[in-house]
Amino acid sequence: FTYRGGSRPARRGSLALVGPGEPHDFGPRDKSSFTYSQITFSLEGEEGELALPFADLLSLYTGVPLSPLSVPAQLPEDETRTVLQLIHRLIGTLCTESDRTDFRAQLLLLEVFRLLTETLWQPKATPPVYPPLLRARTEIERRFKETLRLSDLATLANLSESYFCRAFRRRFGEAPIAYQQTLRIQAAQNLLRTSGLLCKEIAARVGYHDEYRFSKAFKKKTGVSPGAYRKQM
Repeated sequence: FTYRGGSRPARRGSLALVGPGEPHDFGPRDKSSFTYSQITFSLEGEEGELALPFADLLSLYTGVPLSPLSVPAQLPEDETRTVLQLIHRLIGTLCTESDRTDFRAQLLLLEVFRLLTETLWQPKATPPVYPPLLRARTEIERRFKETLRLSDLATLANLSESYFCRAFRRRFGEAPIAYQQTLRIQAAQNLLRTSGLLCKEIAARVGYHDEYRFSKAFKKKTGVSPGAYRKQM
């Protein structure tokens, strides 16, 4: 098939996730026998269709940042059969006139999304964690709303403060206090999406006593202010 002007190979289990505006033609380019299924859909917002890349769409559904995949991706055999079954059920649902047709079709489409997300975006295996570092990270996760001291976390990991910071960053990708800030912002994002709390109330709930500091930290992490993030969601 063709994608963005180039020819792409296809075999059983090949999956092409194509976003709005990306040129493609799924019709087989050779004369061999080939069977394929295709779902085309659009999402409607207040201002018209939403032109989101596919990975961004699934990120909004799952709440987890997902990176773009190469085209085509490859599904394992078991998941290939399951996806085909879901597609056939979806087609059958759409061909049945009922006051619940749209609802059932959306549930099946979400089930396709769930399967693809869990199959194609499997978390990568992480190296074994040095147990004292894991104790310190667990303490940060348990008390991320509180004021934490590096010296106390280093003592918990039985390391000097400077070595603890370097070891923590090397193992987990962030310095200890930066990791605490990440947890606070993630909790704030969840509250902005799911509650009607004022920004100052959310700031207090995730550990900020100053709404200005909260807004500044939120924008530094996400690129937008809390109010703008809520509007986007």
